[in-house]
Amino acid sequence: MAISKNFLLKNLAGHLGKQLVFKQYGDLTAVSKYPDMEKRKFSDRQLENQAVMDKKSRHHQ
Repeated sequence: MAISKNFLLKNLAGHLGKQLVFKQYGDLTAVSKYPDMEKRKFSDRQLENQAVMDKKSRHHQ
């Protein structure tokens, strides 16, 4: 992660495509790579909650 005080990046926050992420920490702007969420593993409780939400969202369509 790179930290910048550059005036061009001063109020920049968000992401640029799926390449870079801009974060604000006080007066500093941090630039980091976009997170890779491919290998994340959900806990059993998270999977249960996702199933409940999926069922409820299908019910309301």
